Amino acid sequence: MLATGLYWARRRMRSRVTGDAGPADTALVFDMPVSVALMLSFLFSRWIYPQPPRLLWAILGAFAFLPSVIILRRLFERDLYPILYGLVVFYFLDQLRAVAAAIQYCRGCCF
Repeated sequence: MLATGLYWARRRMRSRVTGDAGPADTALVFDMPVSVALMLSFLFSRWIYPQPPRLLWAILGAFAFLPSVIILRRLFERDLYPILYGLVVFYFLDQLRAVAAAIQYCRGCCF
């Protein structure tokens, strides 16, 4: 339903963009309604499942992060792509750290 609403918003936005640079830059987001719908649905999934396991939350965050990178690639200039890719690497490293922090290590109590 969200993607359908964004398709409708894309048609309305195209008709309103006449030649101004401001609305044309904003309308780029509506050119990818499926990516925007996926990103928003994954981000709002926190309300549906308020206390998910860390691994599930890391997976949902990654699935929400990838469409946002696709959207940001269209908004950024080519010179800023390395910074965006660095952000992706640091995000996945942080998610790996968050999942690994949930693992409890046995300190010799089992032997």
